[in-house]
Amino acid sequence: MTIMKVLKKYEWLEMSDDIDENWYDDKEFAGKAKESMVIPSLSLYDLIRLRSEEAAKLVTYEDYYKFVQSWALCGSYYDDQKEICCRHLHEKLTKRFFRRWALDPFMDLTRQRLPILCCEMIIEQLKNEDLWHICLAAQGQNIH
Repeated sequence: MTIMKVLKKYEWLEMSDDIDENWYDDKEFAGKAKESMVIPSLSLYDLIRLRSEEAAKLVTYEDYYKFVQSWALCGSYYDDQKEICCRHLHEKLTKRFFRRWALDPFMDLTRQRLPILCCEMIIEQLKNEDLWHICLAAQGQNIH
């Protein structure tokens, strides 16, 4: 919960609902993202399009860190999409952490009425902020 609270404090859980779902298909951004390699066999563009589980199998935390450090040196290279992309990558990077911590509280909140596989399928579809809310609710805390 402490880690989740820090992420919330620095607004890394908020994914704007008004962002176009296909923001990464902007021609200029897509062209640059296809050239930017996160690891030798995976471009930023391909990483963005991967599901969180698939990305976790291919990219380590260290890979993310090295990429973001090199990317930060690019200045305004990605202009408007850079913040959106950073938030998207952060969501993808921390997804496994949030899912792992939210599963048991979710099962508690449903009073164990659903099989674990169903709970996992539901949890898999939620954003990190939703998973944080589940953890808060299970502890009887307010969302805000």
